[in-house]
Amino acid sequence: MKGYNFEKPNKDFDKTVKLDKINEEVRKHEENKKAEEAAARRAARGRKPEDPKPFRYFTIIIIIVCIAAFIIVFSLAYKKTSRNASEITDKYEETIKADEVQKEEYQNTLTEFSALIKSMPDSSDKALTLYDISGNITRTLYPADDVSLSEFSKGDIVDVSANLYLSKLEKISKNNSSFKLGELTGFSYDAEGSAIKSDSQSYNVTKETIFTLNNEITDISALDEHDVISISGLDKSVFFVNVDKAHGTIVLENASTLTEGQLVIDDGAAVPVTGNISVNVAPGTHKISLTGSNINAYSTEAFVSSGDSYKLDISKIPKKTGALSIKANVSDFYVSIDGGAPQAYNPSENLIVPPGTHTISISKEGYRNFTTTVDVSNAYAEVKATLEKDVHTGTLTVVSNPDEAEVYINGDYKGVTPYIETLEYDTYHVSVQKEGYKSYSDYADVKGEHQSVECVLTPIEED
Repeated sequence: MKGYNFEKPNKDFDKTVKLDKINEEVRKHEENKKAEEAAARRAARGRKPEDPKPFRYFTIIIIIVCIAAFIIVFSLAYKKTSRNASEITDKYEETIKADEVQKEEYQNTLTEFSALIKSMPDSSDKALTLYDISGNITRTLYPADDVSLSEFSKGDIVDVSANLYLSKLEKISKNNSSFKLGELTGFSYDAEGSAIKSDSQSYNVTKETIFTLNNEITDISALDEHDVISISGLDKSVFFVNVDKAHGTIVLENASTLTEGQLVIDDGAAVPVTGNISVNVAPGTHKISLTGSNINAYSTEAFVSSGDSYKLDISKIPKKTGALSIKANVSDFYVSIDGGAPQAYNPSENLIVPPGTHTISISKEGYRNFTTTVDVSNAYAEVKATLEKDVHTGTLTVVSNPDEAEVYINGDYKGVTPYIETLEYDTYHVSVQKEGYKSYSDYADVKGEHQSVECVLTPIEED
């Protein structure tokens, strides 16, 4: 290739074409030479030269077979799926038709059941609310135009015929096995809430039993034996209990002012009054009686409204009183009762005191206080008092020179000097005498702890 020059401009077109052919021949020659060399190398290694054409044909055949198999499988699956889809469609259409038939039958079917009337229609709501006893479900029904509810009321047990699909009440009547009782009192309720009992009757309470108080749902724990109730149910089971009149309460206030108190309501048993207490009673008029050691027997009538309380303030009940007379050995004295302020006593009038034990203190200036206790359990009591003077004392000492002189006080011989005596506060006449001496006489005021009289006796001169 190096001997050729393709860049000379003077060569014509035919010569250029000839050169292209020569170049193509040279390229093929070089490729064949390389192929021979490769074959020689493979032969030297004991292998035959590879021919790429058979492998290419095999690959094409495999691809064709896979495509054919896919087409066959897809065709078969499509036919089966189409057949199943057709069967499903047929079954679905049959189900729809059956549901429509069942729906039509249900729409025209009347269901009969026993129920409790929970609420009646009113001006704002035309629906009748019922509790389906056997179905244990609350249902709301709308009465048909020809159904009258005038003879029914809340709490009735009724037999019902209704179109439940349309919520339409077609027929209603009294249940012949049901009962409805009103204005009942004196019932008790067991701790488990499973029964309502009186002296002669007992009714079972179920989980479905409805309790109402003031038109609101409540439970058995809110009931009291003094409530006025109405009940309705089947056989011995109660399904509806309404408190027509709730119990009232009598409340005693300031009970601490009553001693040994007893409360009786109507003709019931006496109840000890140990503090402020509340007693449930049925609505209406009741007689309240109170006794105590410090009050006169008290009785009153009280009207107790449903749900209300009547309050009785015991401190305002008149207390028992007794007359106390005091007789003393002095006049114009003062009397104090139970530590109160001293008051001048008028002997012409008795003291008025509450019943019980009292501490009486009598005082007068210049006398010691007199204190005693008196029991005024009856209507009259008397105190007799002796007051002693309130005495102050001091010592009087009498000495003389010479001693061993006789001492006379207020004319009474007392002893010889030196002499000491304790005397009440007062003025005393003191005389001191000794034989052979002139007598000594003077007055001594004993007004302190110590008072002394000292004297010097003068001898009597002889003639």
